[in-house]
Amino acid sequence: MFREPKKFHIGNSALKCRQIAVIFNALRPADDDDLECILRQRVRHKTTEQRNLWHALLIEWGAELGYTARESTTIFKDWVKIELLGSKEIRVGDSVHLVPLSSESCDRYDYSTLIDQTIALAASHGYVIGA
Repeated sequence: MFREPKKFHIGNSALKCRQIAVIFNALRPADDDDLECILRQRVRHKTTEQRNLWHALLIEWGAELGYTARESTTIFKDWVKIELLGSKEIRVGDSVHLVPLSSESCDRYDYSTLIDQTIALAASHGYVIGA
């Protein structure tokens, strides 16, 4: 019946809810269809502006520490992510390495928190960024 999942943004609209109910009624699934309906809070993905701001803060702080812009958004960023998001160990052969958790799964709210925490982390090390 469905090869790809269908996503509907409902918001808080009663009209949208009724429209989706009509779509479900029209599906008329067969006895062997195995459909799933998931209702959840809408995920608001981080914005390009948020990502650009976070990278600008990293570049600003990194520059004060003597890092290039590229180093600031790669190796220095990894340290910040380990400090704020945590890390996990990976094994390569006989050696164990610490890698940062990814910020890619952060939604808009989490990314705002990451930005605020980066500013606070810099301040805790005696640097004022984003002023």
